[in-house]
Amino acid sequence: MPTPLASPRGLRARACAGFLAHAAVLGMAAPLAAQDALAPGFEETQSQPLPAAFASYHTLSNGDRVTFDGLSIDLYDGDNNFIRHLGSVPSFVFSSFVEADPSETFALVGESSYGDVFKVQLDGSGMTTLCNLPFNYDAVFASANRALISAATCGFCGFNDIVRVNTSTGAQVLEATVPGASGPVAITPEGDIYYATVSDQFPAPPGSTDIVYWTRAQLSGAGVLGLGDATVFHAGLDGAASLARDPEFGSFFLAESVFNVSNRVLELDPAGNLVEAVVTSPDFLSNLELRRGAGPGHFHHFQPADGVFLHYNNGQIVTVRPRRPLGEIQANGPVVTFRVSDALPNSAMLVLWGSQASWDPNESSYGLFGGFLFHTGLPLSEIRRMPFLTPIDADGVGEFSYYDPGHLGGTLVFQGLMLDGGGTVPIASSSAAPN
Repeated sequence: MPTPLASPRGLRARACAGFLAHAAVLGMAAPLAAQDALAPGFEETQSQPLPAAFASYHTLSNGDRVTFDGLSIDLYDGDNNFIRHLGSVPSFVFSSFVEADPSETFALVGESSYGDVFKVQLDGSGMTTLCNLPFNYDAVFASANRALISAATCGFCGFNDIVRVNTSTGAQVLEATVPGASGPVAITPEGDIYYATVSDQFPAPPGSTDIVYWTRAQLSGAGVLGLGDATVFHAGLDGAASLARDPEFGSFFLAESVFNVSNRVLELDPAGNLVEAVVTSPDFLSNLELRRGAGPGHFHHFQPADGVFLHYNNGQIVTVRPRRPLGEIQANGPVVTFRVSDALPNSAMLVLWGSQASWDPNESSYGLFGGFLFHTGLPLSEIRRMPFLTPIDADGVGEFSYYDPGHLGGTLVFQGLMLDGGGTVPIASSSAAPN
């Protein structure tokens, strides 16, 4: 068997992979997620060891996870319990990506040692080699039988390709060629392709990564697209390991990871503006996944926790959810206090209220302010508010008290509209609190 290949882009991920695998053999602990710092309005809800050292993975809609550790492709449940073996390769290779098709019937599994892309049936009925794309790195599905794969097919020539692959036949069409090493891709429901450029220098120079996109109309045209055909979404970032899109709101999240320099998960709004660093870590970050929960909300600070949430890999699989401010009623005799906690420290809120008779605990969501979804069970036309701001202290707590002469109990619902530190821009809503 020939010696496995290695690309400059792949070497960065593989250096981390080698360390983690070696640590596992020696019984050393992998890096802990507790080292990672989260922006206000988020919380880590779970941190799990990878089923195998530095495996690539894809999380299905039911929480099961397809993993590839370079030898074995397996299915685990959300608690890392083994479900079934899906396939294997004869000798160790460097894993690139795992991506399930929209129906979650099969997964595409890439390896970058020899460039094979496998089609693996998730019911365990077998796997086949779909195609060969040297130095494949990332993939997204554009339709049920069409995937776009990022791969430096020319080796060390300094360019990366985005190739459309028919997942039934393996037929390939070159869609775009971009200078640099292999970078991550994401897709919108409209079919626009977003790509994060990666320098072929190691480590990547500061400011060398741009996120660009091509529209579906461009991709449907004749000819191979280049960087000059793309629209710049955001420029001047410091590297790119993984790119993902919020399925609810359309924001993009980038794992900006450069060894020994910077490791962050950045949020960019649908217009390409940098919102904040959601995660800052001493460890290399990769394999971003944004998944829908059972409730409303998107992955944005102070949104509901059961909306969209994030998985990422820092040597473990870490789950991060938004942390919504908690609203509650505290009564002490005729004085009633509406209290909000877990809010942005040193900010402010507008106290909202309405009738319990018109309140629906199953909230509706409104994109009222451009930067977040406002959730409330009160009809918008019936919401009332105080004419002044209530301060939020350094612990993220704000309180509004009122006098109840004895007939208001059980008639009102309170909610906080949370503002930024300047007290001008709405950023969140608290949970509702019936009195």
